[in-house]
Amino acid sequence: MNWFSKTVIALMFIICCFWIKDTFFPNAKINLPDSFGKIEQKTQEPEELELSEEGKRILGDPDEKEKLANTARIYFLKLNKDGEAESYISKRELKDLTLKNAINSLLKGPNAEERKAGIYTEIPDGTKLLSVINSDDKIIINFNSEFQYGGGTESINNRLKQLVKTVVAILPDKNIYLYIEGKQVDVMGGDGIMITQPLNVSNFGF
Repeated sequence: MNWFSKTVIALMFIICCFWIKDTFFPNAKINLPDSFGKIEQKTQEPEELELSEEGKRILGDPDEKEKLANTARIYFLKLNKDGEAESYISKRELKDLTLKNAINSLLKGPNAEERKAGIYTEIPDGTKLLSVINSDDKIIINFNSEFQYGGGTESINNRLKQLVKTVVAILPDKNIYLYIEGKQVDVMGGDGIMITQPLNVSNFGF
């Protein structure tokens, strides 16, 4: 007898049992095995996935979040194929991301590897940040006198761009005022270049 015939006979037997029970023994109970009518399912334990460093970053690795939170965008310069100066963004991981620390990082200039790649700065050597005042509506940045010396109009414009872009990357909605030795700057350089204050992005067309 094949399995199909056995299955039919078993089903007929069960049907007869229920018919006899309902007809002659309405109060009786028929207990079927717990496994009757159930299909056995095999469960598979989930595999433990070992994430790459990129995967950890995407999923919100705390260490990566901390690094990103302390990363400043410092603006230097690089010549394009036409020999024109263009902005170059250098990401600096700072212990504490403050405007003062970001500006001091700008004053340090490109690192050795960046200099080899042609990255440079128009901010003169010896420039020091004397103070930063960050009020509700404006930022006053006070340098020593070295900031205003060296280079012509293009050099001064580029160093101001570097400063403004670096500041705006951290505090985008405030006017920036440049001071030299505690006094607001109206003229810079030996050529007497007029400086329009406040220094905001509209001054430089970016």
